[in-house]
Amino acid sequence: MYKNRTLIKPMIIVGSDGYILSVLGPYNANAHNNDASITKHLFKTNAEDIKQWIKDDDELVIDRGFRDAQAFLESLNLKVEMPCFIKKGEKQHTTEEANSSRLITKVRWVVESANGRIKQWRFLDEVVSNHFVPYIGDFVRIVSAFIYCFRAPLINDFYSKELGQTMLDRAQLVNYVQKYVEDNNLIRKKGYLFRIKWHGKRFRFS
Repeated sequence: MYKNRTLIKPMIIVGSDGYILSVLGPYNANAHNNDASITKHLFKTNAEDIKQWIKDDDELVIDRGFRDAQAFLESLNLKVEMPCFIKKGEKQHTTEEANSSRLITKVRWVVESANGRIKQWRFLDEVVSNHFVPYIGDFVRIVSAFIYCFRAPLINDFYSKELGQTMLDRAQLVNYVQKYVEDNNLIRKKGYLFRIKWHGKRFRFS
């Protein structure tokens, strides 16, 4: 009810290439049926034989809404990747945490794009009458089939090993701006206001 109306949620499993592997549900989305509890239910009931096509050491890339299911998924011998949380008492991520989250986002954007494609169908992007509820799951499955039958794939070519290695290497780089600020003791309680003035073809700071 957080959207002030009854909400149902299909659970969509998307491959790293953007292909929709399965559409499960829909589920009644409330305080007891969040993303984490739905995920646990899928594996405990072996919905659509999910345990047969998801193998040990497969990597699941999830968002923070699945955090309560992370330990459960790892207990099934699955590798789980999720963006980092800001630790209690901290105001921002460390450089390592920020870089790790960027790597995960680089992979996970296809999930949001796949969901976005489904919502381009006006019927599924608006409030639906209650008498359609029993058929919503079928509608989403049909639309998903249409998308990958008649639309171009989200990723035409898989990322090369060279690009992947470049991303991993850059994730290990030091934040030189942060290091410069800390080494020169430039952190102050009061900030400085810079005004940028336009002088012909130059900017001048004052």
